Amino acid sequence: EIEDFWVYDYKNKAYVWRYKYKGWFDVQIKNNEMYIVHENAQEDVYYLDKQRADGALIWSKMMPEFQPMNKLVDIYLIWDNHIILGVHDFFLASVNAETGEIEWKRDYDQGQDDNYRQYNITGLSRPVFVDLKYRRMLFDYHSIVDVDLESGDVLWTFDRGNRPWLSVLAVYDGIAYLSDLGGSPLIIALDTQNGQELWRYTEEVHHDFRSLFVTDDYVIFGNSGASVITALDRKTGN
Repeated sequence: EIEDFWVYDYKNKAYVWRYKYKGWFDVQIKNNEMYIVHENAQEDVYYLDKQRADGALIWSKMMPEFQPMNKLVDIYLIWDNHIILGVHDFFLASVNAETGEIEWKRDYDQGQDDNYRQYNITGLSRPVFVDLKYRRMLFDYHSIVDVDLESGDVLWTFDRGNRPWLSVLAVYDGIAYLSDLGGSPLIIALDTQNGQELWRYTEEVHHDFRSLFVTDDYVIFGNSGASVITALDRKTGN
């Protein structure tokens, strides 16, 4: 079915224009310009459109790289003059925001371990952390993966081991804090510059670990199984 995307002027309380699309659709706005990725069902291919806030089309580019993949395409990030597109099986592409031309594309799904498929975590999530100063973005995937924004190269990875639900819950002051919400408390602190493990904290007794919060000094977590709140030193894990 044909869907409508409406742009609404909240000051004048009036609709400005509408965008008709069919199939998958995602939009991001930056500097009063809209970037829209959408599926063209008739051509079985994705398009990326750039439009002004008044609805005028600046350019529209076919993305044939996504045609055979038959996956959902999202706009993950817009930085400087670059658009990062992501497909839900860990395929990334960088597009020039001024011209719509693809700058680089990467398929990171080589050698995928079938053991992870049963947990339905093979798809790529949006970046859990973006560092524009050092041009990097951090993903939760089969491993924790750090990707260079300018080239798409993988800078480092951290293996989850036998904890498939281990994921990044917080990033603070250059440290990523990983935890497994599905089992006994396990917290791992990683240096986001190189992926090196700084410390880890574990408890042998199984608790229903539910949350994690980071402050200037502490990592604080709670578990409902034991009705306990624990605070660790953020830099040492003590």
